[in-house]
Amino acid sequence: MLALAVQIEKKRDSIDGESMVWHVVGQESDFNTDPNIHLLNLLRNRWSINGADNDPDLKVMNTHGHGVRFATDWFNARVWYQIIVKPLSRNMSKVTLGSKGYFECRSHHIIHIFAKGRSARDKIWKLEKEVERIIAESMVDMQDGIQLVLLEDFRRLPVEDPAGDVEHSIANVVLRYYKVST
Repeated sequence: MLALAVQIEKKRDSIDGESMVWHVVGQESDFNTDPNIHLLNLLRNRWSINGADNDPDLKVMNTHGHGVRFATDWFNARVWYQIIVKPLSRNMSKVTLGSKGYFECRSHHIIHIFAKGRSARDKIWKLEKEVERIIAESMVDMQDGIQLVLLEDFRRLPVEDPAGDVEHSIANVVLRYYKVST
């Protein structure tokens, strides 16, 4: 773990031609976990132990492959319920506070939710509400230096499925945090 932190601290970025070493405000180093993985872990770790909306089918996936799959890859046709977190972009803007100034970082992500089966519409609604609950409870002062999480409303997407039993919805999520150079 210490070796990883040292590697991350040695990572250099460049803004306006200046090479800088970054760390997250309030932390002693940069992120040890990619913000996309951080968001995925937040959802999985805070998922209701009873399943979304107390639905036993919508618990975190167990070792037998039953439940909700959390991943960063893509839709797996063999799994009925999935939450996929994908990075979209990262923006940095300078905020002049103090002698060095800060950089406000906004990390944009897409949460994809897939449900399939006869009750896919009911299940996807429950999955969306559970994600919304977790984000609402975690909006400010999350761990690891992330200051704010914003979630847009979910939107349903058409799925080209001959059986017509797959539902897909997406929402944008923004993680905001601040960095300072050393």
